[in-house]
Amino acid sequence: MDPINVVRIFHSLILVIGLTTAFGLDSVYGQFSIRGNVTEADGTAVGVGYTVKAVNQQVSGWSIYTDGKTRVDGSYTDITFIDFFGKTTNAGNQIVLTVIENATGQTKGRKVYTVTQQAVTAMRASVDIRLSGIMAEFSPAAEVLADGVSSLQVTVTVQDETGELVKDDSLTLESAKGSVIGNVVNNGDGTYSTTYSPLSLVISGSVADSLTVTSSKLNQSVVETVTLLEVPTVVTMSVSGQTFQADESKTSLVIVTVKRGTAVKDETVKITASRTDGVSDVGSVGAIVNNGDGTYSATYTPAKAVGQVSLLATAEKSGVSSDPVLITTNAGPAANLALVLAPEEVSSLAQGSITAMVTDATGNGVGGLNLSGTAAGTGTVSVSTAGETFGSYNLTYTASKIEEAGTDEVTVSVLTTEISGKVTVKLTPIPPKEVWTLVISGFVYKERPRHPVCRLK
Repeated sequence: MDPINVVRIFHSLILVIGLTTAFGLDSVYGQFSIRGNVTEADGTAVGVGYTVKAVNQQVSGWSIYTDGKTRVDGSYTDITFIDFFGKTTNAGNQIVLTVIENATGQTKGRKVYTVTQQAVTAMRASVDIRLSGIMAEFSPAAEVLADGVSSLQVTVTVQDETGELVKDDSLTLESAKGSVIGNVVNNGDGTYSTTYSPLSLVISGSVADSLTVTSSKLNQSVVETVTLLEVPTVVTMSVSGQTFQADESKTSLVIVTVKRGTAVKDETVKITASRTDGVSDVGSVGAIVNNGDGTYSATYTPAKAVGQVSLLATAEKSGVSSDPVLITTNAGPAANLALVLAPEEVSSLAQGSITAMVTDATGNGVGGLNLSGTAAGTGTVSVSTAGETFGSYNLTYTASKIEEAGTDEVTVSVLTTEISGKVTVKLTPIPPKEVWTLVISGFVYKERPRHPVCRLK
């Protein structure tokens, strides 16, 4: 074709379109436009990156047709049908709108729109399109303790490109952190239910787990995020025997329990023995056995050197330790008890300190004991605590309200033995406080004539 004729035809088309717009001749040339919004399956705007194509099932071969392009807010540019040869968009026509993802060329949404007479009169229609998709909801929320016990309810909704719910899908769910997924139940209404149960994990604060949900019908996947919350690891240790004689050949069974919500069965447990008195003999810890139920056991052979050894259990994977347990080795059994009260005189509601020294037959301190104290009167005695000197113990006596001077007798006993001792507490009342009273007296007189005024207050 002659290039000059091509230019003339193009100019003619521009003129026709201009006249159509200026003089309202749209119906003559069959102009019809569609606009609207494209949203994800969950209702959020898709943004840019999609093309919306429209096909009138009853009319084809338009003179001019333009696709819609999505904008940042999810709306798409006008789709326009124009014909110069008598073709028109009529009420009852079905227009199929298809949303294509530009990056992949895949169809992500489809909707069939039936043209109404109102739209024909207005020469335009508004059609919103929701993409196909997979929506997962977590109850009570998308976060859970990583304790191997807690779980979430998961409800998945599947919608095809026409906006219809898919009721015969087959779903697979996979967790990046190895969380356990329950059986998927088809609820028959386009929704599917299952459970999400994280393993017992060592984490600090929180971490994200990626849950991939795949629909076999849509051949699509969606990745949801679940927040896994930290669960404290708790390590406890028990020792069957904690007090020994240096000349004995006994051992103790040590049991370490590790929990993180539930029993931790795959920890690496270490038991260390130490002492602070400068002596190198700390005894020995045998091989640690994993019992497969969250407990770990070992045999401890106590030191022969007199004094105390501290045992500490550590779960090395978690970096958490137990409270220390003191193991005591004595030269001989308890034989003597000496008590000292300071001060010797205790006033009403005040306290006095009782120091108890327990020794064996040769005068060596005996540690690792428990002592109890009882008062003959109305005072009270605390439980014993170990003193700074090996074999010494501290108790506190608290006096009741004392109205007059007197005494109270405290008996201190070494538990599991027949050894006991007594100390007398002198009690004094709180001295009365001195109160000063100011007495003012005088007379009231009239000014003129001057004489006393009586009966005033």
